[in-house]
Amino acid sequence: MSHRTVTRLFALGCIALSSLLLVYFFVSRKEARRAQILPADIFRSEMVLQRGKALPVWGSACPGKTLSVSFGGQEKRAAVARDGSWKVELEPLALSKEGRELRIAYEPPLRVAGAAIKPVVMRNILVGDVWLCAGQSN
Repeated sequence: MSHRTVTRLFALGCIALSSLLLVYFFVSRKEARRAQILPADIFRSEMVLQRGKALPVWGSACPGKTLSVSFGGQEKRAAVARDGSWKVELEPLALSKEGRELRIAYEPPLRVAGAAIKPVVMRNILVGDVWLCAGQSN
């Protein structure tokens, strides 16, 4: 084999390898996005939850997996449906003066393309009375 032929084969191999790596990169990013835990938009850090009432927590995640939701000494598990939806209901909560963390994580931890999917942690959440006011001012 001539030096020129070897050089061409090497260049073709590099192009093929680069293409495979590029495809792997985009596929793994897409899979990682699909595997993210996405609580409903209403759930955020710095929020107040209603005391004395059962508390539904819901969102979307990777279908077929199990999630763990923990808050205020409670931990509930939810199976993620085929459409990616999940929901748990926490027991009624007592008034709190100290902020707490709401944590949502895969159970067992999920890895996509070698990287662990991080849990969602919302901080400084209080439990108290939530009032909604609406009306017209004249």
